[in-house]
Amino acid sequence: MEIEIDDWPEEPTRMDRFRDWLSRTEKVYLEVLRGAALIVATVILAWIVWLLVSSAYRISQDASAVEVEPVEITAAEVVDIDLGELEAPVVEGDALKPNVTAFDNFAEQYHQLFREKFEAFAHKDDDKLSKDEFVELYLAGMSGSMEDEMEVGFGPSLDEADYDGLLAMMREVSTLPASIERLEKYRDSPKVRREEKVRKTRRERYCSYYSSYFDECYSYDYRSVPYTDTIVRMEPPKGVLTYQQLFAAYQDNYLGTLSARRQENSSDAMAERERRMAANAEGWSGLGNAVWFAGLFLALMFFFLLIAIERHQRRIANL
Repeated sequence: MEIEIDDWPEEPTRMDRFRDWLSRTEKVYLEVLRGAALIVATVILAWIVWLLVSSAYRISQDASAVEVEPVEITAAEVVDIDLGELEAPVVEGDALKPNVTAFDNFAEQYHQLFREKFEAFAHKDDDKLSKDEFVELYLAGMSGSMEDEMEVGFGPSLDEADYDGLLAMMREVSTLPASIERLEKYRDSPKVRREEKVRKTRRERYCSYYSSYFDECYSYDYRSVPYTDTIVRMEPPKGVLTYQQLFAAYQDNYLGTLSARRQENSSDAMAERERRMAANAEGWSGLGNAVWFAGLFLALMFFFLLIAIERHQRRIANL
């Protein structure tokens, strides 16, 4: 049997082998690109969904809906005062009365409460306060707005809406065992004599020019001369508060706590409003990013489509 030389397959040339390797490499490269495009597209699509959901949630937060939390104070907090040295209430300024009728009604009830629950424990030699003296001593400068208390300069102020709250709180405080114990301790404690040395000055007339020849003073003038005076007071023993000091301490503690907590709640509400406004801004920014990533997703899908067309063309060419 004779074998013809033409039946042997031709030996591929180096260029043919290079083209075959290049075709296989290109096929693998297209497969890798196709898989990578699918993975990146899936990640982008998930990110777009997250941006849309989170941005919609941030935009839905209404900053104007945030309200200041109401303040709650218990009677136990009001009676928790320092029993150290407390100064007697000092009258400062005149009471400001935006609503005379409402203020007068409140002052009448407040004074009646003071007389029944606090002044009832007074000593016989204690001076009783009339309504006008009571108002001037405890309510002077406090009938303005709580928001204007820094401008008034007399400490915490009272809104008309706060009258009932203060009255109810002081009435509840007066019935607590701690308050009754302190009032009874003052009533049953005899006053002690206290002497206090006070440096004062007095105006004194003196001879500014004396004539030796005539042995007579011709000119007089005045000068301030320091001296020490002794003030005697009858006061309760140290650590015992008078009923007036106790009333003032409770009132100051309540109004101070009320003002501090209102400011704290107002600050918290303002911070929450600012947080929501910042969330709204982030939400709109997130929507913009979602649109940008959506465009990137479409571009990637177009790139993926080109790869699919290329693979389809190659499949047709190999048939």
